[in-house]
Amino acid sequence: MLKCRDVYVASAGKKGRGVFARKKIKKGQTIESAPYIEIPPKDDKKLSGTIIESYWFEVKGKWSALGLGFTSLYNHSEKPNATFYINQKSRTIRIQSTRPIAKDEEILINYGYEI
Repeated sequence: MLKCRDVYVASAGKKGRGVFARKKIKKGQTIESAPYIEIPPKDDKKLSGTIIESYWFEVKGKWSALGLGFTSLYNHSEKPNATFYINQKSRTIRIQSTRPIAKDEEILINYGYEI
């Protein structure tokens, strides 16, 4: 598994901030695994339309998770180079590469919906 020092946050142009590879990442490698804060449905409704909504992961359309670490800063792409997994038992979000990622390349995931 890569450690956070192997990725960094920098400007991603119009998208704002993004997460980039500090060194080459192999296909299938875990890039980051971090805890999340569960946002229950009653609070989800209160936070809809706020800036927080731009950073959470929707889980099965029932509740949301605000990822810690860099997990909520990965940008969306229809052609991502990484994917994410939410583990409810360990309450973590894992980011994993789906192809090799070059040094200084932005790491992108597919949010699962159109932007």
